[in-house]
Amino acid sequence: MIGVTVNYISNVANGRDPDENVHAAAATGMLLGGAGEGMALGAGAGVGGVRTAGTDWLTAERAGSQAEAANTISSGLLRGGRAGTQFVTDAAPASAGDAQRLLALPQRPQVRMTFNVPADQVSAARTVQPRWGQSGGGTERIADPGTIARILRVEPMR
Repeated sequence: MIGVTVNYISNVANGRDPDENVHAAAATGMLLGGAGEGMALGAGAGVGGVRTAGTDWLTAERAGSQAEAANTISSGLLRGGRAGTQFVTDAAPASAGDAQRLLALPQRPQVRMTFNVPADQVSAARTVQPRWGQSGGGTERIADPGTIARILRVEPMR
């Protein structure tokens, strides 16, 4: 990875039990290096200071821009905490063209993000309907605004 700095912020210094520790990853500089490179952060990435013990997690993905991935990493929130409907999918295609078509995205995505989200903050899976001139047909779930996203991996799309 070229130009990536990841800082893990621990809440142990705040006197909390290390077993309840949640890490926040903040990325600066270029999110991804050259083609074929990705960034793995591990299951501990999330929002610092938020107690998540006992939460059931769902592994989900999003296809989006490098800027969205950087905002998600730095905030620990799905879509970087932006307002609006929060869509996730069970498995985003590796191809940017397939992801745009099947997930009915308005723009060609640059990266595929894999993360854990609290299972009780996402809907049941449903079929993506056509929109933005795309056919749809993939799988989508709707997440609550402000949903925590524990980033596991960010990969460039081909």
